[in-house]
Amino acid sequence: MIIPNQKVLYTNTNIACKWKVLSLGLSLFFVFTLNAQTLRFKEPLRESVHSQSILQEGTFYYSVGQIYSPSVGRYGVILMKLDSLGRLLKTRTLLDSNFTYFPSNHISLEKTLDGNFMTIVNKSANPRSNGILIFNQNLDTLDYLLPVQDSKVRHFYQIKQLPDSGFVITGYLYETTKNRYNASLIRTDKDGQLLWEQVYKEPDTFSIEPFHVYPTPDGGFLMAGQKVYLADYQTADPVLLRTDSAGNLLWKKTYGGNQVDGIACAAYRDDGNIMLFYSQGTKPLQQGHSLAAVFSIIDDSNGNELSKKLYPFIN
Repeated sequence: MIIPNQKVLYTNTNIACKWKVLSLGLSLFFVFTLNAQTLRFKEPLRESVHSQSILQEGTFYYSVGQIYSPSVGRYGVILMKLDSLGRLLKTRTLLDSNFTYFPSNHISLEKTLDGNFMTIVNKSANPRSNGILIFNQNLDTLDYLLPVQDSKVRHFYQIKQLPDSGFVITGYLYETTKNRYNASLIRTDKDGQLLWEQVYKEPDTFSIEPFHVYPTPDGGFLMAGQKVYLADYQTADPVLLRTDSAGNLLWKKTYGGNQVDGIACAAYRDDGNIMLFYSQGTKPLQQGHSLAAVFSIIDDSNGNELSKKLYPFIN
């Protein structure tokens, strides 16, 4: 009789001990986990690189992007050169502890007429400036041009070099009194000196941001971007602006459906019409907003859609 009771007592004691050990283990686990989370969140910021555009030249690849340096405490621009297998050969950074260098969000790396490279660099100093960085295949700076130097808030997005060696730049001019962006087109000579600037405004309730610029067959310019309704910043449409060679507006059109649509990019076809690419909203934001790809053919003379192909999601 004693032995069974002792066994039961021993078993119950074992169970109690096991629960205590388990509880202690779980407590230690949670404490360790919380400490690990705390340590992770307290970990100092490390250097990071965000590549934004890449271009092939011969057997090499060149890239421009953004870098964060914890030692400087600023963002800067990083240029990279890679071989045909993607191995990094050389880097160069533009960093300064007093201000931030940054490439545009929609920046592209472009070729110059003489085989070098150029990109737009925005500098958040006082006053803020927008420059054309020209560099060679060794990543050496050949020139840094500042077409506009005034107190107005501008942001350059894309640049192209034209047959006369001058440049055309698209971006926005910020209108502080109405808190909106107005599309801007800038034309310079070969030395980056300003020849003219055209600004394209919408009614007070809209902003226009052109992210891309394309020379047109007749010597004019095409800009592609987005038009945003300022009341809630939840309504947007792809937009094209077509100008003559002096930047005078010929037509301006928005595309897409009645939901929130995506940013546009474009290119010219051999027949002179425009290929337009954008994303069209399929649901309101309140219902889980989603986008579907759209390819359209646009009449270059008036901006009307000649055809439209929507590519819905595939389940």
